[in-house]
Amino acid sequence: MERFYFWLATGLILLGAEFFVPGFVVFFFGIAACAVSIISFFCPGAGIVAEIILFLLSAALLLLLSRRFLPGVFKSKSTYQEPVPENILGSSATAVTRITPEFSGKVVFNEELWNATSSEHISTGELCRIISYHNGNLIVEKNK
Repeated sequence: MERFYFWLATGLILLGAEFFVPGFVVFFFGIAACAVSIISFFCPGAGIVAEIILFLLSAALLLLLSRRFLPGVFKSKSTYQEPVPENILGSSATAVTRITPEFSGKVVFNEELWNATSSEHISTGELCRIISYHNGNLIVEKNK
């Protein structure tokens, strides 16, 4: 019977913690703990190992199902736009590694090493032109 109170208290604490923790994840662990408390109340002979396994499985199942059926809850509402470094677009860079449409590579720009992607093949040592910037990656094309 004391495990019933343990799981119930754990569930209520986790449900309350949802107000202080970003994301909507702790809630499902709280629901799972409350569910295990109900099961431990009606089946007091179940072992602690079975209860822990049930807790983990139910929390994972709740989390997976909620992401499937409540996708809007988990989408980021961030509107942050990363600033483009000044004077970068149209500038030249030198490929340090081979860059292909399938694989990104590295370029040197202003004596700094950058990740780079391209829609065309660029060989090591070849000059390229920066046409865009996205999430810390330079998008480059062959220097024409």
